[in-house]
Amino acid sequence: MSLIQKIRKRQGLLMVMVGLGMLSFLIPYDAVMALFGSGTNRDLGSVDGTAISALEFQQEVQLRRNLGFSGEQLTDEVWNDFVSKILLEDSYESLGLQVTDKEFQGLLFEDGYSGYVNMAFFSNEQNKQFWQQQFAAMLGTPEGKANFLMYRKLISQKRLREKYDNLLLTGVYANTIEAKYDYIAANKKVDFQYVFKSFASVPDTDVTVSDSDVKSFYNEHKNEPKYKQRAGRDLTYVRIPVMASEADAQAIQSELNTLKTEWTTATGDSAFLAGKGLNPMAKRYTA
Repeated sequence: MSLIQKIRKRQGLLMVMVGLGMLSFLIPYDAVMALFGSGTNRDLGSVDGTAISALEFQQEVQLRRNLGFSGEQLTDEVWNDFVSKILLEDSYESLGLQVTDKEFQGLLFEDGYSGYVNMAFFSNEQNKQFWQQQFAAMLGTPEGKANFLMYRKLISQKRLREKYDNLLLTGVYANTIEAKYDYIAANKKVDFQYVFKSFASVPDTDVTVSDSDVKSFYNEHKNEPKYKQRAGRDLTYVRIPVMASEADAQAIQSELNTLKTEWTTATGDSAFLAGKGLNPMAKRYTA
């Protein structure tokens, strides 16, 4: 009963802890860390001299999650979009590429075509009807209009890249002569017969190589790069074993014999150890 009473006294703290635990499942950890200090002052990378901050990147990832996008490839897609924007934005402007209001409306509600829109929203007729209804409903509320503008920003960015890629594709031209030779190279066939005899099937005894043949082959190929010898080195080293000599062993034995004699005649072990510069309080061992 005392345990239940303690829990009741701290039920407010318990509710806060449970709430925080549930909130941690709803809010992505990486977005929280990016927004509240961890990694906000560092850059994830640099593209053509332009830095991409961790906070900016995580905000874009979270924005797309709020729009309903998910999957393991989401972060890769966001990164690639940052790279495309940095590298190609000047090209978009110099070429005059843009997505007008009329074109954007056509992509969503009319017969306009966008590979990205078809893949992300209009994968089939049922999805197309659903999203067209969703986009139309967004325009009826302030919050919906804000979401609609975020969808427009994303779709327009993807559409600009599609236009740029289409310009590159249509700018590559092959004339009729190139097409003719490409067709001939891909479709021309020749029938021929040949005889194959493997070197492995020829006995060594059937081939005689004389010393003159070897010398001739050497003289003809000795200057070829594939036979060039690499610079070599000859090393000579001396191994000196570190071990006690016979004189060292005899000196140690003599010192031990002297200690043995002094120990047997000592009046006390502590005095003996102190006389040898050892700690008299050391643990004593008896033989």
